[in-house]
Amino acid sequence: MSATQMQMALVEVYDQMPEPRWVISTGRCANRGGYSDHYSYAVVRGYDRIVPVDIYVLECPLMAEALLYGILQLQKKINKR
Repeated sequence: MSATQMQMALVEVYDQMPEPRWVISTGRCANRGGYSDHYSYAVVRGYDRIVPVDIYVLECPLMAEALLYGILQLQKKINKR
């Protein structure tokens, strides 16, 4: 889950990343805000509303295989450039 207070910190870190920037969003909370806090005013419903996301890994809890799959998908996307 991303509290609204963390939005500025996330944007600041993203802006400090060198180009090209690649973002992998992992887990339901990062991707869509989570189930239990979906209607909370203090939760951002997805990091893609704050920074551009290249790959989504939907696994929750995150398993190593799912993360590896996401990294491989990102590698394919990078190689297509």
